[in-house]
Amino acid sequence: MDREANQPAGTARIVHAEYQARLDGRQLVDGRALWKIELMDQYPALLPLDGTSLVMSAVRWREDAGQPARLGWWAGGAGRPPIRGLQVKRSGELEFAWHTLKADPSSGDLDFALTLPSAATSLLTLDLPDTMVPTLDDGIALESQERPADKSIPAIGVRELPESAIKWRRWNWVVGPSSMHHLQIAAEAGNRPANSPTATIRKDVRYHVTNSRTRD
Repeated sequence: MDREANQPAGTARIVHAEYQARLDGRQLVDGRALWKIELMDQYPALLPLDGTSLVMSAVRWREDAGQPARLGWWAGGAGRPPIRGLQVKRSGELEFAWHTLKADPSSGDLDFALTLPSAATSLLTLDLPDTMVPTLDDGIALESQERPADKSIPAIGVRELPESAIKWRRWNWVVGPSSMHHLQIAAEAGNRPANSPTATIRKDVRYHVTNSRTRD
């Protein structure tokens, strides 16, 4: 894509962002997002999305009756590489679907490096199995609420649960202003696999004391 010719570059920013998804295996899936975007002046702007870790799809402006937004690679100017970004012609609300790549498990935990565009305020909502506990660096936990069992969603966790026993919990955070966030999802202590038995060698020293008399 090329920028509009003979036109000064405008400036745009995300004033509010909302993200929602659920855990499926080692991925966050079925994600939905909403960005409230403000165009700072009268000229179209490019909102850079180069470092975003979310896999985005079905990107649409709400005000344009669901018309696809212009998201792609743009010329970076003389001697500069192309820039991945969103064309913004006016202020509005953008919605899209998203998912993450699979997380690499470390000692049974799931670690996600979430890189999100800078926003004045951001909210993150995740649906996780009740056996899992998340922590989000640079995030403020608002609440967690138990959700009804959903047989359409596969059981996820460190140990297998019968379908009738699947319970889910919804977690909500206010996300900090930085772009990079570390999300860790771990199993509760009672749901971790038992450690392998280990052999312990101890030295056992015993002393036997007896009573004896010395004859004259």
